[in-house]
Amino acid sequence: MPAVKPNQLPRIEIAGISALDLRDAQNAIRRAYGPRYHVNEQALWDVAALWGIAPEHERINPHGVFAPIDETIRVESGRSFAEIKLAQAPSGLWALATDYHLPNSGAGSAPSVWNHFAYFSRNDARSAGLGQLRERFATIGTRGGSDAKAAHEMMARIDEIAAEQMELFQECEQQSPKIKLSICNDDKLENYHPTNRP
Repeated sequence: MPAVKPNQLPRIEIAGISALDLRDAQNAIRRAYGPRYHVNEQALWDVAALWGIAPEHERINPHGVFAPIDETIRVESGRSFAEIKLAQAPSGLWALATDYHLPNSGAGSAPSVWNHFAYFSRNDARSAGLGQLRERFATIGTRGGSDAKAAHEMMARIDEIAAEQMELFQECEQQSPKIKLSICNDDKLENYHPTNRP
């Protein structure tokens, strides 16, 4: 199957964040290799090519999971925590995955070439990860049950971190008004981590 390059993929806006939409290209690869696509090495390299990854990059494991993870952002509140894991492909695209652990539930994954969306910057991927976690906790909080209170506490913590991150974005934009927020490379943003706040 001819490889699709990242610059041939459609863009999508997700909550105001621009990303590449890989879903149609991934589904075409799945169809081309049939029901056992997930154990076909060539299918893996075809989907990795969507990210600009080739075997010589040694950036993914045999299952398409990025290794190593470039950054892990941890958000904590009481006995609960969540993580956003970020990984950059050689093309400059960013993958993300989230984990969450509440007193009675949890879920998680790892950044993979099978992720549906590729982000253009670390900051976009961070913002998208915070949004995904907030949405997950909003759903858990709305359902009620034993984790509702913890989910609301985690949402409040995520909102606090998102507000801090927006302050840094605005400060960066003021210093470099011609640079879009999503690609601002100000040292304060690059070194921002929610657990290392001033």
